[in-house]
Amino acid sequence: MKTIKKIPYGESDFIKIQNKNYYYVDKTKYIKTIEDSPSFLFLIRPRRFGKSLFLSILECYYDINYKQDFEKIFKNTYIGKNPTGKQNTYLILKFNFAVIDPKIENTKESFLLYGNRIINKFVQKYNKFITEEQKQEIQKSDVFFHKLGLLFDYGSLNNFKIYTIIDEYDNFTNSILA
Repeated sequence: MKTIKKIPYGESDFIKIQNKNYYYVDKTKYIKTIEDSPSFLFLIRPRRFGKSLFLSILECYYDINYKQDFEKIFKNTYIGKNPTGKQNTYLILKFNFAVIDPKIENTKESFLLYGNRIINKFVQKYNKFITEEQKQEIQKSDVFFHKLGLLFDYGSLNNFKIYTIIDEYDNFTNSILA
């Protein structure tokens, strides 16, 4: 008896969708188009259109930490059968601005605290690419933009590529404007 696939309404974790055998419309053929596009892209689509899920796909595709699992994650996809050569070659710096407090009196502090937390998680996740001294310098700073600058500087010095993904980039600003 064939199992009926569930619809992943509101689910944006690509690995979970693949592992739990959710219904999924493959959009991985667009990864090549993105690689052939300018360096900075905005994905503008209506709510519930799959933007966060697509960013999760990009994260899984490009993240060097998923290299061992590439076949398993992308086995039934276009990109799994037609990889671009850039798969699993980046360190992923992913922000989700939906967690920023949109109350105008809290936004700046919330943004900076969140940014610091993401940089610290990044350093832990990719610790084998960053020297101990560099980690300590990044983590001792409380200033988000200083940490971010150090991270990109060390990426350049250590010859690793950082792929930056920002989800819900307009979330808190739309709340403030409304």
